[in-house]
Amino acid sequence: MWRAARWFAGVSQPLWRKSIRCQALATLARGNCRCIAPYKRYRTANISTTCKTNSIKAVSSDDGFLTVTWENRGVDSRFPFIYLRDNCLCAECYHHDSHMRLVEIMSAGVSIDIEPSAVEVGSESVSLTWPGGHCSVFTNHWLYDHRPGEESENRFRMPAVQTWTAAEFPASATNVFWLDDMLRDEAVQYTVLDSYCKHGVALIKGCGTGSLPIEVHERLGLLQDTAFGSRWKVQLMAQPNNLAYSSKELDLHMDLSYMRNTPYALVLHCIRQAPTGGHTFLVDGFAVAAAMKVECPDLYDVLATVPVMFEHCGYDSSADRHYHYEYTQPTFTVGENGNVEKVAFGIQTRSSVTPVDAERTQQLYRALLHWTRLCKDKKFRYELLLQEGDMLISNNFRVAHGRGVVSDPRKEGRCLHGCYYTWDDMHSRMRYLHYKLKNSE
Repeated sequence: MWRAARWFAGVSQPLWRKSIRCQALATLARGNCRCIAPYKRYRTANISTTCKTNSIKAVSSDDGFLTVTWENRGVDSRFPFIYLRDNCLCAECYHHDSHMRLVEIMSAGVSIDIEPSAVEVGSESVSLTWPGGHCSVFTNHWLYDHRPGEESENRFRMPAVQTWTAAEFPASATNVFWLDDMLRDEAVQYTVLDSYCKHGVALIKGCGTGSLPIEVHERLGLLQDTAFGSRWKVQLMAQPNNLAYSSKELDLHMDLSYMRNTPYALVLHCIRQAPTGGHTFLVDGFAVAAAMKVECPDLYDVLATVPVMFEHCGYDSSADRHYHYEYTQPTFTVGENGNVEKVAFGIQTRSSVTPVDAERTQQLYRALLHWTRLCKDKKFRYELLLQEGDMLISNNFRVAHGRGVVSDPRKEGRCLHGCYYTWDDMHSRMRYLHYKLKNSE
């Protein structure tokens, strides 16, 4: 464990730098995408490149649908005519600079049962002439990428989650990056985001010991403002209003579970490390939840269904304001695919108010006790000591974090600069970089 932590902190810079861009391009190649521009690629009809998979063999129309038969593909695709009319890409209907529709067809008198008066099939496109003479042209690529209910391999897909235990993390160089490489190369920026999405964590070294310009953060995402500001400090206080500002051990938790708009990514930049203590604990909550689902599914179901109230109140002397936050949610938020998408956990802010009856409350405590034991097990809990100049980015929906006891008698003691990135902006940045890098190959 400790050997792994020391290796993680003291990784050789030149060795990693040689392969970072290669990893970035390999990651993009595994996405199995063709040469495509950013979002505009999916909303324009002027794509000239073709491939056999996207070649159209035949087109037919019946009962409100256009049916496309593809070359070398056993399944036909059906497009409602109302859908095609709504997505016309001509200059009258679509603004190409902003990538936005210009016509709201429902209030423009277009019938839900509209059908074209003529259909023409070219070598690379299909033209539909509507009643009244309006014409819509769709390339083979556009039709292939927009098959209703099917996911095109040309579209960007978020990388699959890769869970980890303490022994498995860090597993490869994709977890560790250097700031100057990231600022210089957008391929490295993409790989940082890719690694973060897969593993829920990324470490950027060489960030210095001063406050980073906001432009540095915006290479990955936009800052989320909270009651603590858009950027804040974690350092020891004589009368702390938060356990993070004390020298006591900070148990594993997710940040700000008492907020409906819980921050997605937690960023901690180590400015000064303590001479003794201050180790960071990390646990992959998705890995623990998956283990719990197999070992004791009844307790897993409790955490996935029983609501928990989180609460935080106090006084911020720096802003001269009082606050009282409160939000209720289950420990596990489970998505439509049956996998956990968010973990809300932390003894520090779990309220003493319980929204369920006594029996369910007892069941909740039994499940939380088992969950906590797993999280603190050395099998799942990874420990490392952040070095000065390190910046750790962790998924606040997935990775529980904590801190050991801090011993620092210095007046200017241990100090971390922190901020949060939003979910939408990180994923937006990743999509943009994906298409831009693919288009430049």
